[in-house]
Amino acid sequence: KVLARLRHPTTVRVFDVGYTQNGDLYIAMELLRGPNLEQVFAEMGSRGVAMSEAQTLDVVIPVLGALGEAHRLGLVHRDMKPANIALVQVPDEPVLVKVLDFGVVRTADSSLTRNQTALGTPAYMSPEQCRSATLDGRSDLYAVGCIMYEAVCGISPFHARSPVKTMFQQMEAPIPDLRLNSKVKNSPTFVAAVAKALAKTPDARHSDAPSMRRVLQTIRAEAW
Repeated sequence: KVLARLRHPTTVRVFDVGYTQNGDLYIAMELLRGPNLEQVFAEMGSRGVAMSEAQTLDVVIPVLGALGEAHRLGLVHRDMKPANIALVQVPDEPVLVKVLDFGVVRTADSSLTRNQTALGTPAYMSPEQCRSATLDGRSDLYAVGCIMYEAVCGISPFHARSPVKTMFQQMEAPIPDLRLNSKVKNSPTFVAAVAKALAKTPDARHSDAPSMRRVLQTIRAEAW
């Protein structure tokens, strides 16, 4: 029901929810054909290559559009990661980006999930999410920063052998230098945008998804 409130073209559509005659819950969603971003990263990694700056921006700019709508409705995704971004293949059309799986979404006015619970995927969780603190949309922007970093570097900025160690890195470790780890050329403005998204405190990031989206659109217009 929460997802059905979203109408942005980048968000996977939910058409119906209810019960079958046998009493089982069901969700009817649009059918998507194409890989998710995690699969794309894996395939590119097997060839030792990474996304270009322009390719990365072409993915995350639409994602920020979907998140902007969700955040305006008081929803925080809380599990933004490559596996939850689909690259939909449409005949004779450019690839479409779709944001998936609001399964751990938090609404500002409900207790669908408990706020003091560290749900999510450690490699993409914001420092405040790792601490089980109160979240807002800026937590999702941090996850987008992690995805941008991984897109050009081939590896997420913070990763360790255990989820707990990864979460500790998210909270305490300095941001690895993208310029040293990137497999592609990156503009100074792109490097700065990733660093801002990965700021340890929410106040040091963009105030909302539309603000971050506008900055990335400007960078995309001049992308290498």
